[in-house]
Formats: sequence, structure tokens, C-alpha cells
Amino acid sequence: MSKVAEYAFQGVTFLLFGVWWTTQILRRYYRGRLERGPTYMSSLTFPCCCHRAKHWQLEGILKLLFSISLGITSLVAAFLSREADGQLNPSIVKYLVVAFFFGFSGVIDIIMVAHKTFLPRNTDYVFFLLAFLAQGFLQYNSLYGTPIVEEQLHLLIVYICFGTALCLLAEMRWPKNVLFALGRAFLVLLLGTWTFQISAILCNPMPMKVFNWDMKDPKLLLSVTEMFACHVWFIFIGMVLVAVIFRRLAASGPLPPEREDGAMTELIPRGERNGQDDSHLYEISDD
Repeated sequence: MSKVAEYAFQGVTFLLFGVWWTTQILRRYYRGRLERGPTYMSSLTFPCCCHRAKHWQLEGILKLLFSISLGITSLVAAFLSREADGQLNPSIVKYLVVAFFFGFSGVIDIIMVAHKTFLPRNTDYVFFLLAFLAQGFLQYNSLYGTPIVEEQLHLLIVYICFGTALCLLAEMRWPKNVLFALGRAFLVLLLGTWTFQISAILCNPMPMKVFNWDMKDPKLLLSVTEMFACHVWFIFIGMVLVAVIFRRLAASGPLPPEREDGAMTELIPRGERNGQDDSHLYEISDD
């Protein structure tokens, strides 16, 4: 896999999940707030709105498929680019390890829905958190010896990975706070767009060679930080606009309800599903 395709594959994957989480989190939040539905509660995955796939854990399946694809292509690239002594390239092995963590997180998502009592609660959060920690640590320790500008580009990915892990930890601890869930979606979107930005700078695939940079020039560090700030700003504005749209949709009419899969069955009090209000019996303490 070429460097451009490698970055594009990762960027598209993170963008798809970030957009999906943003829309589903806001839909659940405004449906509960404006339509007097069930109180908002976070969940790592969300049910598919397609009727034919309503019983599938599509997020877990997609995680697994994307991870298998990344693992296979990385494995092929590792054997094709073996060093003279027969050892595998450590930078390629890094992708294999990351693919394993995210793929196993997808398996946990599937198990959490298919067998609701097989694993303890929040096991899916824990394994997804470990996946981002693994990616962050591997990315950090692969920066030694790289040019200063390239190091700065990838160091920002390390910050995003650790920030996502913190959001997942907070979301697991305070599931009623929608800001932590939106923070998770925001950082994953940022990870996707910044991956594309790194591809544009390092590989410079555009015909006009816009980013013909000297990776050893420290003066470019400020330009990298400015571009990163622009990514943060545009993603934040985009999420605000999406929130405004969902707010108006919820105010004008009822949003489509979520199906009661393994995740949502735990979130909706039993009395609300039967038309009664006994949510006080299922209140989760924030202490």
C-alpha cells in the first residue's frame, strides 16, 4: 500500500465513524430533551437506522473489516519491504499492532450486543480506550530520528489519541453528560482530517506541489500549528451547525426512534418502554 493510500484509508475510516457518532449522539440528545423521551445516556455504539440491518452490530463489524483490511495490506507490505537481514520494518509492524487492537475492539462490540450478560458493563469502552492508547504510544515511540516538521505533524496525532482516551474514560464515568461523547466524536473527526493533512504535506500528491516543504526547517513548525488550529476550528463550527439542524428538526417534529438493541435496552428504563415512568428505579449516580 502506498503512503497516500495508507493515510487515505485511515482518514476515511476515522471520518466515517466521527460523522456517524456526531449525528447519532445529537439525535439521541435532542430526542430526549425536546420530545420528552428517555434521558440521554451515552453508549459506545449506536444502532443502525436501516430496517434490514437493525439486528446487526454494524459498528463492530465495520471496525473488524477495516482492521482486517489494514492488517492484511500492512502484512503484505511488511514482507515485500523486508530488510537485508530478514527483519520486518518496525514502522509497518506498528500498523499491524494498531489493526489488532481496533479489530479486537470491534469483536467486543459484537459480543456486547449478541451476548448482553457475557461481559461486564463498559467492556467495549475499555477495549476501545486501550486501542487509542496503543496507537498513541506506538506513534510517539516511532518519532525518534524523524525530521522536526514530520515529528511535529505526528506528535499532534499522539495528542489526539490521548485526548480521545480521556474522553472515553470520562464518558464511561459520566454517561449522562453529552459533552464527553461529543468530545470523542470531535477528536475522531480531527484525527481523520489531520491524517489527510499529513498525507498532503508528506506525500504532496497534488499536481501543483502545494506543500513542497523542507521537513528540517524549524520555521515551518508555526505553520503546522496554525493548520492544526484551522482543523479544530472548522470541525467545531461544523459540529455546531449539525447540532443546530438537529435542534430544529427535533423542535419541528419527532425524530425517528432508536431500536432497542443491546446498547439501548440498558439505557431506557423498563417503565418507559412499557409506557410508565419508573426511571427513578434505574437512576445512575454521578457520585
